[in-house]
Amino acid sequence: MVTHESPSCHRYGFEYLDVLAELMGAKLIVHGHQHVHYSDTLKNGIEVFGTPISGVIDLKDNALNTRRDCENTFSIRYS
Repeated sequence: MVTHESPSCHRYGFEYLDVLAELMGAKLIVHGHQHVHYSDTLKNGIEVFGTPISGVIDLKDNALNTRRDCENTFSIRYS
């Protein structure tokens, strides 16, 4: 599932997106709103990738652009 907003694993995320993704049968949620490159797994087993600011990632969460191009990009891991 691709969405602008983040699911609950992000500190500013929304649990209803977790539920929606599960109901849709999604295995992966990709979101961009928070401009933080991270990966996590929801309690229901769905993987989550956050894209970096002005970022592009592949389906294995590899950043395909670097923003030296984007000085504000950083990576974190939420637990």
